[in-house]
Amino acid sequence: MSTSEQAQSTLPSQAMNFSVANPTPSANLSLSKYQGAGFRSQYSTWSLLENGGLMQFNLQLSSPVRVAWDMTVCAALVDGKANNPISISVNGFSFIPEYVDQNPNFHTVNWSIPPSLLKSGANEITVTLLGSASSQFFIQSVNVAATSLTRNNAWNNGGTFQNPDLLWYAKGVRAMMARQLSDPTSWWFFGAIHGQYIVNGDDPGTPVPSGFPNWADIPPVPAVPTSPLPSTTQIAQFWDQCQHAGWFFPPWHRGYLYALENILSILIQQQGGPANWALPYWNYLDTDTNQLNMPPAFAQTHLPDNTANPLYVTARYGIQGNSQIYIDPKVVNQKCQQNTAYTNEYGGGNTEGFAHFGSSTGNLEQNPHNMVHNEVGGQVSDTLWGLMADPGLAGLDPIFYLHHANIDRLWASWNLAGNANPTDADWLDGPNDSDPRGNRRPFYMPNPNGSAWLYYPSMVNTISQLDYSYQNLGAQAHVPVGNLMHARLRALAQSQTLTVPTLMENKNTPELFGASNQNISLGAAATQVKVKLDSAPQQLLAKSLSTASASQLPDDVYLVLEGIKGQMDAAIYKVLVNNLDAGHFSLFGIRKASAPTSHHAGAGLTVKLNISEIADQLHLSGNLTDNLDIQIEPQGKIYADGSTCTIDRISIYRLSNN
Repeated sequence: MSTSEQAQSTLPSQAMNFSVANPTPSANLSLSKYQGAGFRSQYSTWSLLENGGLMQFNLQLSSPVRVAWDMTVCAALVDGKANNPISISVNGFSFIPEYVDQNPNFHTVNWSIPPSLLKSGANEITVTLLGSASSQFFIQSVNVAATSLTRNNAWNNGGTFQNPDLLWYAKGVRAMMARQLSDPTSWWFFGAIHGQYIVNGDDPGTPVPSGFPNWADIPPVPAVPTSPLPSTTQIAQFWDQCQHAGWFFPPWHRGYLYALENILSILIQQQGGPANWALPYWNYLDTDTNQLNMPPAFAQTHLPDNTANPLYVTARYGIQGNSQIYIDPKVVNQKCQQNTAYTNEYGGGNTEGFAHFGSSTGNLEQNPHNMVHNEVGGQVSDTLWGLMADPGLAGLDPIFYLHHANIDRLWASWNLAGNANPTDADWLDGPNDSDPRGNRRPFYMPNPNGSAWLYYPSMVNTISQLDYSYQNLGAQAHVPVGNLMHARLRALAQSQTLTVPTLMENKNTPELFGASNQNISLGAAATQVKVKLDSAPQQLLAKSLSTASASQLPDDVYLVLEGIKGQMDAAIYKVLVNNLDAGHFSLFGIRKASAPTSHHAGAGLTVKLNISEIADQLHLSGNLTDNLDIQIEPQGKIYADGSTCTIDRISIYRLSNN
């Protein structure tokens, strides 16, 4: 049984009809208590009387699911006017503080209650007529059912505020921004969950930057608060939590989006917005349309009602530093979708516990994730860059969450194509409190009621577990058919066969067969590095390429940039191997990965580029010689007073597939 089917069996669609004096409870729903409310025989319905009447329902759930709560209601008129505001609470939480309905005809109103407000067993949902009421409110029936959300494309209706998903997103974000930094459900607190520069959450005894990117020095808008601070306990539990450069990157961010979406959904419904609102996604990979550009709603300074647009951000400079936000398809791609293994390939390497910044970036994170962060953020000087270009700032930019919804969509699409997530307990259980290896900090997110949600990757393994889907989960038009190995065999063995076995995690040990022997510093100009190859591994590689077939798979070859350290997160570089394009890498996260108190004690970033196809081309042309010429070129506008970063070593590895 699928998770969606389980949810439906947990709460099948059912209703209680109040056209009788003693309504019959349904399987999961009963009227457990009422006062100042009762049956009105002349109207064949129940009503809430003036001033404080309430109806308390008991909703039984075997496990929390997203609940569609629908009521058929009618407003009573006194002298031709209705004054009957109601509130709805869920397990003591003020879900809808005030709902005003002046329709004197029976009609259906609906809300969506997120699982985070519900529990296994009995749940109390109370509908109360507020004390300010001067007329009655009639309820004819209450309907409940398990439901799910659909995340839609942000570019629907041209990506403007004609798209109701974006308009309501703006209204929800504005409500979150109105809350204090110390409130776990505020916009600012959620930004700090991803990363922050107000206090040093990784090492409380170490100072934060004295200027930008300290949050006090972010150019408005928005005006970012730095006080009041939450308690030190809350900071330790929630802040600086994002998982990067490791295999927890996809599941941690899925839980992060889900928690934010639950809070926004409630705030939107409290303002009269739709019950089925879900976080939109920005599909910047659809190169046949104008979706390469940021949705126009994010570039407007005002909403349609002429109030300030909370989606507009000043520190969003773009790859050329001119505030024109678009995604360059020559840099950003989704080749990661061709991967067939999660660990050490698609999702990242095993970080052996909590890693705010590890050193084993997966291909999904490397490109498109990191590239889009930097192409949106950009920089305008060596001391000022966009929010999206730095993980300690990125969660403050509303476009962040639409970018990550697309990353989450790619992961779900990758799974839909038949690729499996890890079954290793180290991944499924996350870095939990019982982890014997240390690094035990678990993943926590704030619930809408301020409580903490503890979650593990096993709880967010699929999107159906969280009761949502995407408007489009299909592969994009420009993803090549088949995987990398198929393409290589077509070139090496001149075979069109697609009967190559699917490669899962390769547990062979990579063999180092070349490394740089010079100091490497990157800046605003191209850098040249020569790597000498060892003869014995090179001969093994050549033999592997010469005998390649479906039964004798060729070796993989990787170029690894090790120990990338610096302070400038906003830069992107292109790598050429013997003048052949090896791909791009981003410095996103370098500041935090280079900090001495980081998970890997300041080891910096490590970037792995698969250059197997380049090795194939050099072999076929007879140019696989003893040396590889590496050129690293900056992309876009880079402001660097000296070097943006240093690299400890550039290494070449051979990995046998047999």
